[in-house]
Amino acid sequence: MDSREHAFLRALYSALNLGCITELEAEQVNGLAKGFGLSPYEAALLAERLQNEGFLSIHWGGKIALTPEGRDRAEGKTLSGASGAVQFGNVGPNTNIVVSSPGSAAGAGAMGAGAVKIEVTHGIGDLAAALQALRRAHAQLPPEAQETSQQLTSEVEAVVHEMQQPHPDKVSIEQRLDKATGLMKRLVNLSDVAMKLGPTLLSLGTAFEKISRWIMGE
Repeated sequence: MDSREHAFLRALYSALNLGCITELEAEQVNGLAKGFGLSPYEAALLAERLQNEGFLSIHWGGKIALTPEGRDRAEGKTLSGASGAVQFGNVGPNTNIVVSSPGSAAGAGAMGAGAVKIEVTHGIGDLAAALQALRRAHAQLPPEAQETSQQLTSEVEAVVHEMQQPHPDKVSIEQRLDKATGLMKRLVNLSDVAMKLGPTLLSLGTAFEKISRWIMGE
């Protein structure tokens, strides 16, 4: 599984948790895929690939559910029976390293065939799921919150896009995270909005923390 597949799997996982549901409609899956710059056709191919790997199941009408193995992988757990897979927990502050193949290096930047930088892919996946939730909730927000919500959506979109570049601009990402955090605080101060967007804002905050640790090299 490459980093893009892992980030997409994490996005599916986060979207299911945010919605407190067990299946995602095809429209929701396509919405998540859009955050990764994927067309519906490309999303279908990726979903089929993940199904073949045993991480999700595709049901009638294009609905998607994660298998237990898919949930474990989305959470960053080592899959049972994976050849040579080892998980290191609590190795230094804020570090969780999964080494899943021979030749992978044990370190905060775990590399090698099959190794996935969990913090980074989790951050992108969580952002993509929260971004979709923001878009879906936008029309239901009071007028005084819609402009701020739209600005937050734009900042998160830019962060997701930049983090998928071959060489992400960490300075730009950090600046956008700072601006997005300020926008989140403005929304939290509106009680009606806080109740509607509570889980989404919490997911965003957690993702921001993971990405900030990546920027700082932790």
